[in-house]
Amino acid sequence: MSFELTINRVMALCEPARIEDGVGSREEYVKLFRSMMLDMAHQNVDSLYAKIGAAAEEVGARMEAAPAGLELDLVKKPPSQAADVLRIPPVGQDSTEHFVGRFAPRTFSLKLDKRSWWIRTRASVSACTLQSKDGRPKLSLTFEGVPQDAQSTQRPNEGDSVSFLKTTSAMATAGIKPLRDAYAAALDRATNFRGGLSLRPGLVRINLADNDTPSFAALVDAMSFDGVSYAAALAGKAGAPASEGASLVKSFVAKVEPNAADNTFMSVEWARARDVGVLARWEKRTTKAHDVVMAGLTRSTKMMGGYDSQPGASWRMEHEPAYLRFVSGARHLSAKLAMQQAALFDEQLTAAPQPELIVPARTVAASP
Repeated sequence: MSFELTINRVMALCEPARIEDGVGSREEYVKLFRSMMLDMAHQNVDSLYAKIGAAAEEVGARMEAAPAGLELDLVKKPPSQAADVLRIPPVGQDSTEHFVGRFAPRTFSLKLDKRSWWIRTRASVSACTLQSKDGRPKLSLTFEGVPQDAQSTQRPNEGDSVSFLKTTSAMATAGIKPLRDAYAAALDRATNFRGGLSLRPGLVRINLADNDTPSFAALVDAMSFDGVSYAAALAGKAGAPASEGASLVKSFVAKVEPNAADNTFMSVEWARARDVGVLARWEKRTTKAHDVVMAGLTRSTKMMGGYDSQPGASWRMEHEPAYLRFVSGARHLSAKLAMQQAALFDEQLTAAPQPELIVPARTVAASP
């Protein structure tokens, strides 16, 4: 059983920041957002990633900076590109375009038990607070893990993947507030805003892992092409391989979120995304917080085929970090789910506004 790439996306939602003077037209707020991203990249990002790394060490992992020159991207970017801004087209019922700022990723060496990972970490923020007076900024931290040894036949298993997710969840918890502080400080330097930038209680956590086993492929095919439900596959109505694949998903999800079986406060909904993966989704609402958890398995889109004169070399190539990231289903699906959940939050809070929290007048002092 092989879990080649594991990804943990964690997103937090902020209360609206009331900008007294407004920011004008689309061109003006996009320009302002770009300048804010560069401001944060130069003043705050190093300390942010340092705090994330320290959190890993606190939970018993060994965290080190990756060797100089290590590049996990197939397309290399110039070092001067400390941050970039992406336009996200309208999603679902939302007719509004959105802009997301991404900081240049950092790659670390993470040692968990006997498994060594390359962990690619990226922080990102949305421009919602500049687009609308009621806009709620989204803050995200993404952790992508791939095994360091591409030549080893001992590939990551379920336990390795779950350990990675638990460790990076602790890292995300340590990084969200510093990311909020950096955003608030940059907003303070760029505009005049009324009130503080406070986090809404609760997190969105998307935990997916690429799985290349034949049984999981059988499950995805049964659900995608034959219209078999997850429950039917688990019960063996789509054959033994698909049933085994459904059991793999169930086991993984139960270890990622042990409280999933407690239906007193969680509802479980099985879903599929075309022929990419199978996942479970929960929402936990209390008077104090709103958490969303999505967890499951995905399959990659490996493109190797035809006659191979050097099978050993091709096998190693298929397990190189850059290749695993390029063909990953988990990366594609988790990004799509994060965008959909962000749009859903906006839709829900716009339709039924929640009472705003009482916050200090200013949460972060402007940097000198």
